[in-house]
Amino acid sequence: MDLKQKYTEESSDVMFVADDSFLSQIKLFTIPEAMDIWSKLEEAVYDLPIVSIFPQTTGMVIHNKYGRPTFLEVEFLKEDPEFAVMIDIIEVDLDNYLDKILSNEYIPHTEGE
Repeated sequence: MDLKQKYTEESSDVMFVADDSFLSQIKLFTIPEAMDIWSKLEEAVYDLPIVSIFPQTTGMVIHNKYGRPTFLEVEFLKEDPEFAVMIDIIEVDLDNYLDKILSNEYIPHTEGE
């Protein structure tokens, strides 16, 4: 996999890098939605689990300006506590998102959204 660094966020010494496919997918969202995704990932990147060398997924939810939820699955790779690569992001249905919650593989919804 040939990764190019497109975005880095340093928070608590954790580096956040986005792959080209992730950046291509995030362009499909409105600017406020994309900003919401970025901020949620920035807040959660430190807490993402470290599992071997295989990509993992996590669920998350964002809301549009009308309050309508969009359920997402983010594919990432985290082999080191201080480095994460966001690989892809796709919209999923409610059942898939609820499965992520049941398996504790999700970014919690924050108050005030």
